[in-house]
Amino acid sequence: MSVVPTSAILGIDEKNVVSMGSLHAVKFLLTIWQALMIVLLGTCVKVAYYDNGSDFNNHYQYFTGVEIMMFIGFGYLMTFLKRYGMGALGLTMLITILGLEWGIWIEWFMAKLMYHDNFDLLELNIGIIHIGLILVTSLLISYGAIIGKVNPLQLVIMTILEALFYSINKAILIETIALVDPGGSIQTHLFGAYFGLAVSFALGKPSTTTDNETNHVSDIFSFVGTLFLFIYWPSFNGGELPSNSHAQQRAVINTILSLLAGSVGTFVMSSLLNSSAKFRPVDIQNATLAGGVAIGTACSLNLRPSDSMIIGLVAGMLSTFGFARLTPLLEARIGLHDTCGVHNLHGMPGIIAGVSSIVLIAIKAPLGHDMPEVFIYENQALRQLYALLLTLGISIGSGLLTGFVLKLVGPPKGTDNYSDFPYWEVHPWERDEVEHHVKDVKDEKNEKNEKNEKNGAHASKDKHGDAVYNKIENGRYSPDDDEVQEFEYEPKNVSVKNKPK
Repeated sequence: MSVVPTSAILGIDEKNVVSMGSLHAVKFLLTIWQALMIVLLGTCVKVAYYDNGSDFNNHYQYFTGVEIMMFIGFGYLMTFLKRYGMGALGLTMLITILGLEWGIWIEWFMAKLMYHDNFDLLELNIGIIHIGLILVTSLLISYGAIIGKVNPLQLVIMTILEALFYSINKAILIETIALVDPGGSIQTHLFGAYFGLAVSFALGKPSTTTDNETNHVSDIFSFVGTLFLFIYWPSFNGGELPSNSHAQQRAVINTILSLLAGSVGTFVMSSLLNSSAKFRPVDIQNATLAGGVAIGTACSLNLRPSDSMIIGLVAGMLSTFGFARLTPLLEARIGLHDTCGVHNLHGMPGIIAGVSSIVLIAIKAPLGHDMPEVFIYENQALRQLYALLLTLGISIGSGLLTGFVLKLVGPPKGTDNYSDFPYWEVHPWERDEVEHHVKDVKDEKNEKNEKNEKNGAHASKDKHGDAVYNKIENGRYSPDDDEVQEFEYEPKNVSVKNKPK
């Protein structure tokens, strides 16, 4: 006598039972973690105030700009997957909130543990919260490399572990090496990109699925994220510098110039590398932002406008080349799957930022430029090189370790990738039902056209069928759409006296 699984009796897919298990685990973990955060922040932190009100306003304005980048910019940028909109926005929100709480405490703790004897209370002000939000950027970059391939439990674990490793790396960069990196291109973008890529490599290449695709609507939503990131990127690069200082003003201006030149280079390369000469949405959504990453390390230096523009132009063109050529090559040769292309937007531009800072500082230091306002060591260029290499080593090593940990709690084979369905309440119909309906609409339409062609007539234009099919492809179809009311269609060629009331 065969035993019928409980899931079958209840009408629940076994894969969904596993998804429910991971969701139960993550809500338990989040509950315990939040209680721990209340204890840590309640016992180790005291609120501090700015004596100068203008300093508070300056920091808060920059904080607001970066917060918009996290929730709206990164969130909508990742909605390019046609069936993963809730995961892109909702899990971006979860990572940001969890990472900000944890980041405020762990950065302070690691710096104290590694370099200071006393553990005085953390004086919490809007500037410290802003620094914690910068840490979140690294987490969201790493999320971009594995988006759609992991469950919420894995994301929460990765957030906790990555923030720890990020804080260790940053403490060494700031306290020992004295890295100059106001825009965080090395300590944040470079770390997040190669940490995420290492995690993705450890998890392995996912199964092929049609859900790992875009459509017209998802591309437009992703563009919204691009525009918000473009507008607020100067706030990111200049926010941690002294309020209203010349260095802060230079950082904002240099970032704007770099973004502008990089965007022009992106449009040129996107058309050049496409056989149809059309602009590819993936290039414009991402590579137009590469200039903001590439200028981040040197943005506070005294630069000529042409310096910033050249750095941005090179970054935009190289990033576009990465999306068009390098990403498929790495996936085919070594199995490195990068869902969002973080290697092209954050990894390679982060390396450009490090190298450009080395070259520019090596030229400027002997002349006494930017000293002591920006940096104080004559061998600062060498220190930038050390920071670049150290960050690459720690990010890749810790990312591989984290990836192997995540494999232990990963979803089973066969779980839907790049889909909201396993972890979110979405439309009440099953995906298989929708796919079957797509096939039925296509078959019915083809059959009608074949009959008309045999009879010598033109192919019929089934406007209702086309509308249904387009809705399905854009993720906006519901079976209820087939229940058409009479008043929705008005018969043609009907006399007035016979016209339906």
